[in-house]
Amino acid sequence: MNAGESLDIEYALYWTKRPALTSEAVPMPLSTRIGDHLAEEGIKVFVVEFGRKQIADYWGEEPEAFIEVSDNAEVTFSTVEKNNHADTWRATLNVSRKPGTTSPVELRCKLRFEDSIDSETWTYQWIP
Repeated sequence: MNAGESLDIEYALYWTKRPALTSEAVPMPLSTRIGDHLAEEGIKVFVVEFGRKQIADYWGEEPEAFIEVSDNAEVTFSTVEKNNHADTWRATLNVSRKPGTTSPVELRCKLRFEDSIDSETWTYQWIP
């Protein structure tokens, strides 16, 4: 391009409560913890931390968890709560195997924030 020539540029402006999310900003599973339920035999407890440090303070309202489980198991309890110490969202799932099943259990969980923004999906294969 030479001096004095015109250059056409196109762009879009979006007016929202928060900046546009890039792939670097979408909440993702950061860690997984697994243990036996202390009060109920046969229940496994899965704790998944979701977050991104650069946007941790930006998510004000509690997200909703979307959980999928293979046919050989069921989720008996689930909750999502803010972990203020780590600036993350913590999803807790209690999962039990259905009687008589021996195959691995497939688990998936993602969080949906306001404006229908989804986290990355946590996927786990539980082999008892």
